[in-house]
Amino acid sequence: MEPRSLLGSSRPLPTPTDRGALFGLGLYRVVTATWAVVVALIDARSGSLVEPSLAFAILGPLLAWSVLTTVFARRSPQTMLTPVAQGIDLAFGVAVVAAEWVTYDGDHPLRFGAMWQLAPIVATGLSYGALGGLLAGVGLGLVNGVTAGLTEGFDGRILALVSAVVLFGVAGAASGAVMDRLRRAEDDLAEARARERVARTLHDGVLQTLAAVQRRSDDDSLVALAADQDRALRRWLRQDRLEPPARALADQLERLAEDLRRRDGTPISVVVVEAPQVDPAVADALVGAVGEAITNAVKHGAPNRVTVFLDEDDDGETLINAAAQRLGMGRSVVCTVHDDGVGFDPEHTAGGMGIVHSMRAPVEAVGGSVTIRSGPQTGTEVEFRLNGRARPQRRRS
Repeated sequence: MEPRSLLGSSRPLPTPTDRGALFGLGLYRVVTATWAVVVALIDARSGSLVEPSLAFAILGPLLAWSVLTTVFARRSPQTMLTPVAQGIDLAFGVAVVAAEWVTYDGDHPLRFGAMWQLAPIVATGLSYGALGGLLAGVGLGLVNGVTAGLTEGFDGRILALVSAVVLFGVAGAASGAVMDRLRRAEDDLAEARARERVARTLHDGVLQTLAAVQRRSDDDSLVALAADQDRALRRWLRQDRLEPPARALADQLERLAEDLRRRDGTPISVVVVEAPQVDPAVADALVGAVGEAITNAVKHGAPNRVTVFLDEDDDGETLINAAAQRLGMGRSVVCTVHDDGVGFDPEHTAGGMGIVHSMRAPVEAVGGSVTIRSGPQTGTEVEFRLNGRARPQRRRS
C-alpha cells in the first residue's frame, strides 16, 4: 500500500488539493498543540497533572513538529507525504495518547491531547486512502483504550474502548475516502479542461480547414482524405465531450446519410464541427429537412457528392446562446447541405416551390429558418438554422 502522493509513485507531486489539505492540517496541528500546552499549564497549576515534566517533555516537541509540518506543507508538501513524515506523525499520536493516561491522576473531563491526536489519523488517510486512515484510526483507538485500561483498569471501560476505536477508525476512513474523491474530481476537471483546449483549437483551426477543403476542392482524392481525417478527429472529440442528445443528433444525421448513400449511390458525407444539445422535436425536424434536401439534390442536381455540415450557430446571439445553455435550453444549431450539382432556380424551375416547401415546412414548424443559395452550374447550398428548443411559429392572421 503506497502513499497516493509519494514521490516516485503514480502521483509524483502533490496536487493543489493535496497542498490545501496539508496546509490546513498543519494549521490544525498548531492550534490544537497550542491548546494542549494551555490545558497542560492550567492542569499543572491545579494539581490535576501529576507528571507535568513528562507532559511538557512531549508537548514541546509536539508543538515544534506541528509548526514544522505547516512550514513543510507550504514550502515542500511532498515531504509530508513520505513514510518518514507519516511515521513521525503517528509516533507523536501514540505518545500523546499514552501520555494523557500516565500524566493525569484519575479521570479528567478534558485532557491536553484530546484534539491533536486526530491529526495523524487524517494525515494517514490523506496519504494512504480510506484503508490507511482506517488502520491508523483503529490503531490509535486501541492504544487509547489499552493505555487507559493498564493505568486505570478495564472495569467499565469496554464501551469507551470500543467507541474510541470506532470513532477514530471512521474518522480515518472518511478522511481518506473524501480525499480520494476530491483527487478524482480534480483529475477529471484537469482532463476536461485539457480536452476542451485541444477541442477548441481543433474546432477553430483544423476542423474548419478540413470543412473548407471538402466544400471547395474539386480533387476527389483530397476531399476523401479530408473527410477521413475529419471523421477521425470528430470521433476523438466526441468520446467525452458530447451530451447524449447532441450525440443522438449527430448519429441521426450519419445514419440518414448512410441510408441515402446506399439508396442512391451518391457519396454523402457528414461533417460535425460542433453538435449542440437540442430538443428531440428539433432534431427530428432537422433530420427530416436534411433528408429532403439531400433527396432533392440527388434527384434534381445530379451531383458528384453531397456534404452535410453541422455546427453551433455562433453568429450573433452569443449572449443569448450562453444564457440558454446555462438554463438548459440548448444552443442554436446551423446545418448546411451542399452539393456540387448543376443547381436550380427555385423561383423559375418546375416544381421548385414544392421542393422549397418540403424543406421549409418541418424547420419552420419548430421556429427555424431555411436559406437556399443555388444557381445553374454552381451547385446548391441549403442552410438550416434552428434554436436548440422548439419554438413553434405563430400563425399569421
